[in-house]
Amino acid sequence: MDVSYNIVLQMTNLEGKRLYKDDWKQIDETEFHAYICLLILAGVYKFHGEATNTLWNTENGRPIFLSVVDPLAAIRDIWDDWVARLPMMCNPGAYVTADERLISFKGRCPFRQYILTF
Repeated sequence: MDVSYNIVLQMTNLEGKRLYKDDWKQIDETEFHAYICLLILAGVYKFHGEATNTLWNTENGRPIFLSVVDPLAAIRDIWDDWVARLPMMCNPGAYVTADERLISFKGRCPFRQYILTF
């Protein structure tokens, strides 16, 4: 790596640690290189007038930017197909019955109700 490149990486980590304290995760050369490449790509495709949040928007963002941060990028097509098929595979209908036991609920509810079973 170039000396100036390493200095920028080192100073980026120092500034991130200063601003975000314990929330900052040190970035390595690979992540920094990917970030620089995304900046260059944004310049090549003239995204300079586009807001950053629209580049990574999941509905209508740029696919290359989404694939960089997507943990399922390698299997995204298969995953989307699976999610689309799930409602067809399991449709419990209008009447679903829980077994005769108490089921705890961890959400917010203004009242508590327990149904005792004998």
